[in-house]
Amino acid sequence: MTIVDKMTAAERLILTAVDMLGRKDDPLAVHVVASSALSLLRELVASQGNDYVSQVIKEGVYRSALAKIQGAPAGMPDSDILEAIVNSVAEGIESGAVKSAGDIVIVASKKTVWSYLDYIFKPYNFLKHADRDPLATLDEADFDPEGALAHAMTAYLMARGDGELPEPFTVFLKKQGILV
Repeated sequence: MTIVDKMTAAERLILTAVDMLGRKDDPLAVHVVASSALSLLRELVASQGNDYVSQVIKEGVYRSALAKIQGAPAGMPDSDILEAIVNSVAEGIESGAVKSAGDIVIVASKKTVWSYLDYIFKPYNFLKHADRDPLATLDEADFDPEGALAHAMTAYLMARGDGELPEPFTVFLKKQGILV
């Protein structure tokens, strides 16, 4: 009998979701398998004393600010609020006050921060919490299997902590244009 640790379980779920996506399996199924891996990995990241969503936001804003400083597109959705945040972080980088994403402080409530991943967990929670509203429905437009996979892979990197991704992950990310 094979013993499976949680990182291995998460990796297997992600690999399965990648295979399912490649076969053009049902987007809901792919989304839920990837979200399941993400949920597990978020908890592993939290067990290391970090908050996955906060880390993703900080890294995204930091990288966008670096891009702005270099004259490249910031890569953020059009939003006056986001633009102001990126500009503020860019000023902090240029002044030396911000040296890494870890120097960024998020002052929003935990609920607000977590709401940024609602689009990923909506289909997952729809199935997980069927007892709360058994007659509920879900729009297929809410499925984002590629987004769920990208987040699961990001959480995988955070949980591992060594910057290494299995080759099938990098192949998927390159194919999606996320990794060059």
